[in-house]
Amino acid sequence: FRRVLFRSGIELEELKEKLRSTKLRPPHDYPTYFRIPSRICADIKQHLMDEQFKDFTVTIQGEEFKVHKFILAARSRILADMILDNPEAKTLALVDIKKEIFAEVVKFLYTDQLPDSSLNSFDLFSAACRLGLERLKVHAIQNMTANVTVDNALDMLVYAKKYGNEKLKDNAFGEIRKMFPNKELKDNLANDTAKLKEIVEAKRKMDEAIQKAKEEFESMFDDDNTE
Repeated sequence: FRRVLFRSGIELEELKEKLRSTKLRPPHDYPTYFRIPSRICADIKQHLMDEQFKDFTVTIQGEEFKVHKFILAARSRILADMILDNPEAKTLALVDIKKEIFAEVVKFLYTDQLPDSSLNSFDLFSAACRLGLERLKVHAIQNMTANVTVDNALDMLVYAKKYGNEKLKDNAFGEIRKMFPNKELKDNLANDTAKLKEIVEAKRKMDEAIQKAKEEFESMFDDDNTE
């Protein structure tokens, strides 16, 4: 190796210096195209408010949403199939989705930004499932499971059963089980939401009756003390 270097007229130390200097170049030495950030997301987002090239209308609950057919088709396979079913159509009517939820869905399609967590997660989850928007669905599930309570667990279980989501079902059923600390609810009840609803409502009525009787009982002693 040294002979080759010698014959080529390159000293070993000089070669080491060349290797060190070319191994990692400072950022300012790289070509300009390495340092210019992509604007594709910003450019698409700009067209959310720009009406100029919008060529399609989605109608929900009597309200019209002007959009770009390409954006809908590119972001949702289900919407793409709906458009392909009637390629000459300029409008598409959607049902089972609230207009305020679809307004957030449109923002997501253009910007990929997730909606605020204050939005109704149940309605958002339903819309995401309906339109095949997996990232939006995961976001809704996270919000739903993070805020599950005894009051909304039964509704969550209904949604989980309707859309076949096991994570939602486990979280909702686990919360409902907390209502019965002295009873073991059978796993098959998670799939029988009608029966489970009867049990939950009966338990709530029983708890209310017990609480009312307790308050009446305590008030008797209060009345006795006043006399």
